[in-house]
Amino acid sequence: MPLAPSPPYAACSTLRLVIAAWNPSQREITDLIVQHDPRTLERLPVRKQQVLDVFHKFGNRQALRAVEALPERDGSLDAQAIDGMFVTVHWEMQRLSEEFYHGPRVHELLRAVIATIRSQGVAGPLRAVDVGCGIGYNIRWLAAHTPLAEQGVELAGVDLNSALIKEAARLARAEICRANSCMAMRFPRNTPGRSISPPA
Repeated sequence: MPLAPSPPYAACSTLRLVIAAWNPSQREITDLIVQHDPRTLERLPVRKQQVLDVFHKFGNRQALRAVEALPERDGSLDAQAIDGMFVTVHWEMQRLSEEFYHGPRVHELLRAVIATIRSQGVAGPLRAVDVGCGIGYNIRWLAAHTPLAEQGVELAGVDLNSALIKEAARLARAEICRANSCMAMRFPRNTPGRSISPPA
């Protein structure tokens, strides 16, 4: 039996959902459910209803369903549960990165950048920083599979989310890498930001 075509209103409804999700004026869910003080970078409580109000404004029902499912305590999103979700999501991102050979692609790009810098007469040490490094997949992959350390390139990663940085450091300590590369990453103390970097 041939399938009946979808009614026009169904297609229009789907299109509205897609347009709502693509609205460039709308911030991503992850930008809203974790917030920090702009001066101290300390973690701030996030009121769940305030996040829902943002997506109500844009009519983004998909985002509303996602936020409504997030655990809360006394009206504020449960920070510990949110951090656990972030780590889980970044693990999945790492799996996809491995599947699509993201590490080698980043290395090829970095090699071209380094070659250009060296061609301009810069012979000293360089530092490649992964801003928003998550659980540190790029940095850990580069340290384990490339000779960048021997070429005078320091690898470092920074991220505002302390839960992701802790997971990055845990993974780094658990992995085997080239001597003097950056598996044993450290956290700078007495600073507002969070980062991972090679040991001195």
